[in-house]
Amino acid sequence: METILSNLTLEEIVAPKEFPGINKLLLTGAQIQPIVRLMTFSPEQFEIFILEWAFYYIKEKYVEVQWRGGSGDKGRDIVAWIDPKNSRNRRWDCYQCKHYQQPIQPSEYWIELAKLCYYTFNNAYTIPENYFIACNSGVGSSLQDLIDDPKKIKDKLIDNWTNYCEAKIVKGIKIVLEGSLLEFVSGFDFSIIHALPQIELIEQHSHTKYHSMIFGTGLKPRPNPILPPTNIAAFETHYVEQIFEAISDRLMIPIGAINEFCDHKDIVNIFNYSRECFYQAESLKEFARDNLPDETYFTDLLEQIFEGIRICLFRTYSNGYDRMLETTNHSTKIAVDSNILKSYIRPADRIGICHHLANEDRVKWVQP
Repeated sequence: METILSNLTLEEIVAPKEFPGINKLLLTGAQIQPIVRLMTFSPEQFEIFILEWAFYYIKEKYVEVQWRGGSGDKGRDIVAWIDPKNSRNRRWDCYQCKHYQQPIQPSEYWIELAKLCYYTFNNAYTIPENYFIACNSGVGSSLQDLIDDPKKIKDKLIDNWTNYCEAKIVKGIKIVLEGSLLEFVSGFDFSIIHALPQIELIEQHSHTKYHSMIFGTGLKPRPNPILPPTNIAAFETHYVEQIFEAISDRLMIPIGAINEFCDHKDIVNIFNYSRECFYQAESLKEFARDNLPDETYFTDLLEQIFEGIRICLFRTYSNGYDRMLETTNHSTKIAVDSNILKSYIRPADRIGICHHLANEDRVKWVQP
C-alpha cells in the first residue's frame, strides 16, 4: 500500500492517527452500508483503517505484530508473530493489505505470490503459517477459485511467472523461474493462502473503538453498570468524604463512617444510591473509553453537567446535604443533545457525574 506510510518500517505496530475525513455519524446514523463505504476508501483511508484493525484487533491475537508496509517489505505488510522472540522456528502469519478500485484479479496478484516464494526460497524470511489477503474491494471470483485449489494456483503462477513476475520481484533484476527456484515453487504449499472477505474484515474492525465513527453504525449496546463493592475503594474516597461532610453538616455531628448515621435510614439510602450513581457514571466512562477513539466525549459530558449545575452551587442552603440533593437532582434535567453519548446516558449517570466532580474537588457540598 503505497500511501502515507510507504516509507516507514516499524519494529512494532503503533496506534494510527485520526482517520482522514472521518464522518462522525453517531448522531445521525449510517448513510451507506459498511461494505459499500469500505470500497469507497481512498488509499490513505484504507491504510489507516488497516492500522486501526491491526493495532486494536489483530494485535490482541498474537504475541507481537509489526507493520512492514512500504518499499522493501518483501511482500509483507503485516507480520503477526505467533511465538515469542526466543522461540526456535518462530511461527508467524502474514497479512497483505491491498487497495484496489475493483476486486483483485489473478493478473494483479501473481507478483505478490512470486515475492512470497522468492523470499522464502532465499531465506529472507520463513514460510508463514497463514497468508491472508485483505482488500477494500475484495478478491475477485477468478482469484478466489485459484485460492480454493492450491494445486491450480501453483500451476497458474508457474505459467504466468515470465509475463507477470520475473522482472518485478527485484528492481533491475530478472528472477527467472528455473532450477532450484522452480523446484521450490513446484513444492510450495499454497494452501496457506487465504482471502479475508470484506464482511469478515469489517466484523473484525467492529471490535475496535474507531468502527462506529468511520461507518456510522452507532455504538454497541451499553452493558449493565458496575455495582459498587461493599467496601469503599481507594479511588472513590474523596467524594465519599464529601458526602460524610454533607451529612455531618445536616446532622450537626462529626461523621466519618456509615455506621455513624445508620439510624437515619433515609440518609443511608441516599448514601448508597450516591455510590451506585458514581459507579454507573464510571461504567459510562469505561463504555466511552472502549467504544470511542478518545476520552473527549465523556470529558465533554462532564463539562456540560458541570456548567448545568453551577447555578445550584451559587445558591445558599441551610446545609451541605441540601446543596448536594438539590444539585444532583437538578443534574438529571440537563440536556446533552450535542454529545455522542446522549442516547446512552441515564439519569443516574448525571448524578454520578456530580460525584465524579466532587471526587475531583471541582464541586464542594459544604462551603468553607
